[in-house]
Amino acid sequence: MAPNMGWIVLARFVVGIASGMASTIGPVYLREVGPKSLAGAMGTLTQLSITSGILVADLLAFPWATPDQGWRRLFGFTAALAGVQLVLSPFMAESPRWSLTRDSASKEAREALRKLRGLRSEEEAERAAREVLREARE
Repeated sequence: MAPNMGWIVLARFVVGIASGMASTIGPVYLREVGPKSLAGAMGTLTQLSITSGILVADLLAFPWATPDQGWRRLFGFTAALAGVQLVLSPFMAESPRWSLTRDSASKEAREALRKLRGLRSEEEAERAAREVLREARE
């Protein structure tokens, strides 16, 4: 897959950026979009998912870690996943907490709360927005 060392270095760089995003921004984003009552569970499940993913990746790597170029497929696969993450991340909803602290009347933040938390009515979204603002001020 990679014709030379330059491509391998580039692919590993992309994987590193995506890993950094996932392991630092991901938990913060989940905490900001989720209700306070689930903060502990979301934090725990995030870390459990990261460590489980590392375990699965290591187990999948064993059959591919051979001198006959199998490692190239493994690097290519991880680079492809990282590329997908980098391309799709701009399409994620902005954190309602961030939006509301910038503009407490933000309609986009309320819509994001409705979608992300599965709220059915505008009243529920308004209550959630007030709660998010109250938590942000604490």
